[in-house]
Amino acid sequence: MKRVLFLIGLAAYAAFIWLRDTSWATAPEDTLPVLIALPLCLWLGRPWEWKAAPSEVSPLLPAGGVLVGLGGILTDSTMLLAASWCLFALTFCRMFLTRFAPRLLLLAWMGFPWIHQSAGAIGWWFRYSGAGAAAAFFKAIGFSVEREGTFLLVQGMPLTVDPACGGLNVLQAMLVAGLVVVLRTMPPGRGFWIAALLLMPFAWLANTMRIIFLGVTALTFGQEFAMGWFHTFGGWVVLLLMFVLCQTLLDGARRLLPKPASSSRPRAAA
Repeated sequence: MKRVLFLIGLAAYAAFIWLRDTSWATAPEDTLPVLIALPLCLWLGRPWEWKAAPSEVSPLLPAGGVLVGLGGILTDSTMLLAASWCLFALTFCRMFLTRFAPRLLLLAWMGFPWIHQSAGAIGWWFRYSGAGAAAAFFKAIGFSVEREGTFLLVQGMPLTVDPACGGLNVLQAMLVAGLVVVLRTMPPGRGFWIAALLLMPFAWLANTMRIIFLGVTALTFGQEFAMGWFHTFGGWVVLLLMFVLCQTLLDGARRLLPKPASSSRPRAAA
């Protein structure tokens, strides 16, 4: 009964964080990866095996969840509220599960729209630098380009890198996609955390390629075509690109990692 009540509390807290501000739920290609992050966390953590009786945990863990949650409410920070939820989730896992990989909570943390609601400066830089890279690309291939912030005038055609095209939802969706690849590819340890930190430049590169791709499409087939159904299609393409880019690079990096020392005795699975 205690376990069921704890799960209900976690679900209710997650719903509160998601629904307190629904401005993040815009295009399906941006929203869906955020919503499926927690189900993916559950899937990657299989098999779930319950303890016969709950274990005692340090009271500092749930107390930290309460304090961080209060900080999130007082400062209106979804990032802190999401971190608070993860601390409560970690408390639950240590109490009721026989085994659990804490690194999965990084994916759970990304299952809340805190980037959209708490990190506007990141999204602005994401768009601004992407627009600058796109302007440099078009200049390099001989096009006339004028730029003002995230607004480009390429060959007389206006191109705007607005939030829907290269902002916060796109960033969070690509980070979720990349984290899934990292969790499935990299073993626990330093290599995993290095790969996780590299997700931001991977996401930036993928999104910049998306901006350039949509710009080329608009110049070739017209703005109406590029900003219609093709714009939504491009959102899914960039997520696929994130998967392929991460998988290729991380597969290569994993081969370079030192192999664990061999042992004649059988080892338990990690």
